[in-house]
Amino acid sequence: MSGRAFQASRPIVTQDYPNHADALQYHVGADEKSTLALTLLFYGRVTGVFTFGSREFGHFTPERVGLLESVAYQLGPLLENAKLQYELAVTDEIARIITSTLDIGDVYDYFAVAMKELVNFDRASIVTIDSEEGTCTTRYVHGVDISERRAG
Repeated sequence: MSGRAFQASRPIVTQDYPNHADALQYHVGADEKSTLALTLLFYGRVTGVFTFGSREFGHFTPERVGLLESVAYQLGPLLENAKLQYELAVTDEIARIITSTLDIGDVYDYFAVAMKELVNFDRASIVTIDSEEGTCTTRYVHGVDISERRAG
């Protein structure tokens, strides 16, 4: 589903994940019933996919999808800025400001907990996509542990 969302540059939602053509067995085994994949955009370019899973059929209503889309819209620049921090060796002053805040993993955790208060979900993950390298990397996971889909 992440790949479909990435290719289509739009959200992909399924309310009956176990019967979806792209269902992955380890997600089905974790009792995932509904899934939402949202693209993360930076200047109109898809840079990643934010996925949510729920153990409830029909969980991702249009209202919930709209709310999570609004958040994902703001998350793309945040991720891109974090990426630039590592790739561009930012100046000492910017590095001092960034390192004086929470570790990015703590930021993701805080973000996931806050989002869960708005829209309950069982699992959320952030995946970054490097089109030039042809790779995708799971950067963060919150919630139900699926050994095949851990960060890293």
